[in-house]
Amino acid sequence: MAVRRSGLWNSLFVPGTVRDMLVLGGLWCLIWLLAVLVALLRWMQQVEAPHGRLLFPGLGAWAVLVSLGLREAEAWGKSVRIARIWRAGLLGACACLAALAPGARLAATFAAPRQMTVARAVERFGPILDVRYAGGARLLSASVSPARIRVGEEATVRACWTADVSMDIDYTVFVHLIGPAATRPGERHTYPGLGKYPTSAWVPGHAFCDTYVVPVETWAPAPIRYRIELGLYNATTGDRPMAYTVDGLPFDPPIVGSLNVVPAGHLDTEPQHPLIVEFGDAIRMVGYDLPEAGTTGSTVSVTLHWEATGEPLQDYVAFVHLWSPGDPAPLAQHDSQPREGWYPTSAWEEGDRVPDEHTLYIPEALPSGTYDLWAGLYRPRDGIRLETESEGRRLPDDLVPLGPLEIVRVTQ
Repeated sequence: MAVRRSGLWNSLFVPGTVRDMLVLGGLWCLIWLLAVLVALLRWMQQVEAPHGRLLFPGLGAWAVLVSLGLREAEAWGKSVRIARIWRAGLLGACACLAALAPGARLAATFAAPRQMTVARAVERFGPILDVRYAGGARLLSASVSPARIRVGEEATVRACWTADVSMDIDYTVFVHLIGPAATRPGERHTYPGLGKYPTSAWVPGHAFCDTYVVPVETWAPAPIRYRIELGLYNATTGDRPMAYTVDGLPFDPPIVGSLNVVPAGHLDTEPQHPLIVEFGDAIRMVGYDLPEAGTTGSTVSVTLHWEATGEPLQDYVAFVHLWSPGDPAPLAQHDSQPREGWYPTSAWEEGDRVPDEHTLYIPEALPSGTYDLWAGLYRPRDGIRLETESEGRRLPDDLVPLGPLEIVRVTQ
């Protein structure tokens, strides 16, 4: 029995005239080229690397489509002569581009980074770090831009390198963002000069500068001032050459800078106990969280909720004290820069909301009873507390009362 084919099937798979065959071939080339482009876009979303070579499978289809376009050029002009001149000009331009490509484009693409003197690199791209790595590599300077980004964005780290001696190992460069509990929400591993200037080719006394784009994962805790670790490792063995200061002291981990990472949107955590206390002109406490009770021999967590109303000019220490009037010293306390030092006040910008958890250990010998909790800020250099004001009144001793906490003594 003969199978009846649809009109679409006939048009796509059963060409008739020569023109039909050309149209069919051009259509399939277009479909193939679009498929390559879609695959490339999907790949680019997952892998960060040079992608131009991935278009090579589509070059044949592109050439066929250009040829078909040139064949139809006669229909675009007012005469055959004009069409031929147009085609000749286009082909000539393509030939010129092909002739210039090896020197003008390919050589520039695969050329090593621009060399400069050590003094010039330090002068232009400081600040000076001068970190020495075992094996001969030397990091002159490192900087990050921008200094503050949101979760999910990218930061660019610029590093200027030189070599003290010739090296016979090709090291890989790594850039890590280090956070609390050794979390690593951002990293980049690459070759010097994107592979165009391996360490075995470095010339002692000659400097060059490299850039590394570091994306921050969307799950990164924030706000946090992450530390930037920059170093080298042997990709074959995994060994990392030790880093040293200019004085020969170990510098591990090699922390060369910092990056302030804030939430992608407004931090919508609301305090359990709202209140408004002003600390100077740039900091406000908007509330706190605390448990209903605690037991001796264990810990209690108190979270202070801060808001930046300006840009603090220095780092302050936040504290939470369990204290009763008349006692010479707190019965329990926790003092630290906000977020255990991972987001100091000097990193704050106007509008920042900063939840700040403090964990207090309750002594085993503390009698059962109700004790008061107090909080505040002080300057670490002299211990002087920041002035506090609530509802237009300055608080006594610049202490913020957080309320009572019931303590139950646990007997063994």
